[in-house]
Amino acid sequence: MKPSDIALFTPPLVGAFNKCEAECAAGLLVFALAKSGDIWKRISDERMGVVIGEALLANEDPIASWQRNPFFRVDFHRLEKDGFVERTLSADGDCMSFTTRGLERLKRWIVLPR
Repeated sequence: MKPSDIALFTPPLVGAFNKCEAECAAGLLVFALAKSGDIWKRISDERMGVVIGEALLANEDPIASWQRNPFFRVDFHRLEKDGFVERTLSADGDCMSFTTRGLERLKRWIVLPR
């Protein structure tokens, strides 16, 4: 399983992380990882911002549709508090990555080959 295998609909990852705001945050993280090498790794807040900013400028979905949705709210703190992601400090600055528990929750959203 890699980040691009995860289906990102609107709203993203429904039922995976116990609260809509956490699921929206996880969706942004999955999207950024898919665009940053398509592997599960730590990603800096700065890199995530760049990837999301580029997607917004390009009007790329699902980011563009999420940005237009008044109900799309993110809560990265909740993801961390519930043990789905962990934050670390590295040479790149503040970084975030999915924990094993978080990756388990994403498995139900794998896009199946046709």
